[in-house]
Amino acid sequence: MIKEKLDLLPHAPGCYLMRDIKNTIIYVGKAKDLKKRVVTYFNRLHTGKTKMLVQNIETFEYIVTQTEEEALILELNLIKEHDPKYNILLRDDKTYPYIELTNESFSRILVVRDHLRRKKNTRLFGPYPNAYAARKIVNMLNRLYPLRKCRNLPSKECLYYHIK
Repeated sequence: MIKEKLDLLPHAPGCYLMRDIKNTIIYVGKAKDLKKRVVTYFNRLHTGKTKMLVQNIETFEYIVTQTEEEALILELNLIKEHDPKYNILLRDDKTYPYIELTNESFSRILVVRDHLRRKKNTRLFGPYPNAYAARKIVNMLNRLYPLRKCRNLPSKECLYYHIK
């Protein structure tokens, strides 16, 4: 059954999910070429964790994405959702940054990581796999639009008001 599924794999970026005999997801991975990557699990000898993983694979499925970056984000979300036994690298509490537009009387635009704990009346854009790029976008938007920069509203005008 696995051999037939391997023949159907496309040469495209995406994520793959390995399942055990109980149909539990035991590993989530990403690849810029699904066919080349997934075939390597079944056509060579492995040691350590990978050997244990391959011995427990009963079946697999895959999701094709448009880009490698999209596959990376999907992989992160699938790992957080399913908590596979053999994934250890992305199990930490780090999340991708989002850009938040607050819904206050004077809106602000920020880079945030704890998007699940944000107020419901804000707008979130993302996730961004590159935090540096997210900060650059926020800096550009802050230059183009006169949004509030300070955390708390001061009692008098701030420096940004005076320098327009």
